Amino acid sequence: MVTTREDYRLTGIVLAVVLLIVGLVLSAVDANSSIFRGLPAVAWCAIIVFGVQWLAWIPASIGQTERFYDLTGGMTYLVVVAFSLWVGSESEEIGSRELMISALVAIWSVRLSGFLFLRIHHKGKDGRFDDLKTSPVRFLVPWTLQGLWIFLTANVVIVVNSQSGPSPPLGIWDAMGLAIWILGFWIEVLADSQKTRFNSNPDNKGKWIDRGPLVPLQAPELSGGDSALDRNRCIRSGLLGGSRVGRLHITGLRLPATDQGQRYPHTGQEGTVQVGR
Repeated sequence: MVTTREDYRLTGIVLAVVLLIVGLVLSAVDANSSIFRGLPAVAWCAIIVFGVQWLAWIPASIGQTERFYDLTGGMTYLVVVAFSLWVGSESEEIGSRELMISALVAIWSVRLSGFLFLRIHHKGKDGRFDDLKTSPVRFLVPWTLQGLWIFLTANVVIVVNSQSGPSPPLGIWDAMGLAIWILGFWIEVLADSQKTRFNSNPDNKGKWIDRGPLVPLQAPELSGGDSALDRNRCIRSGLLGGSRVGRLHITGLRLPATDQGQRYPHTGQEGTVQVGR
């Protein structure tokens, strides 16, 4: 598919909006950040996050493939958390809070990115990228938005790890946050396992998943195309920064109305839906 002038315009708008959001976030959180080579550590983290996405976008565009999209996202979490932890250790000894939240992010990102990487290699492709990967300009959009998603969701950990002073000691709120994180992580793993088993049955191809312990939590308007259980992933801990507070539909990927009708025949919805991961 040929890249059009409209593609350049829309991609330019996305880039401008993303950079504006990142700039506003940086201005709000960099006051107590450690300085590394003349820049706050949180600014370096933003550079690393988007640098990794845009570097990965180059070979992905050449090969017109999305197979390493999720794996790149998971690796970026590990890199940026490790960097923020290292920069913060230059000015203050690493505390138990920094170690705990960094470990939780690492566990979550490795589990999720590994699961999504294996899933897409098993399926062969993610149909939501079909119209995007044929144009490098259009394909830049999901890679850029993945960078924004990583920067926003990891921001709490980045700020805590890279602060120039000591962090407060662990307390009751940290225990509550850890409990919520464990609950959210368990729901995510259970949801992925439930849907994987459902989809492994050829008789269920194209069907709405209608059985299992998490079925009451489903909602098509939140789940989106490939994941009928994404609403379960709305239960996340923002206190520890290692999981998602809510399901933000920012990828800009679209699912055809015909496919939606096949998956959600009981909803009576028409048109397209925003889809998440």
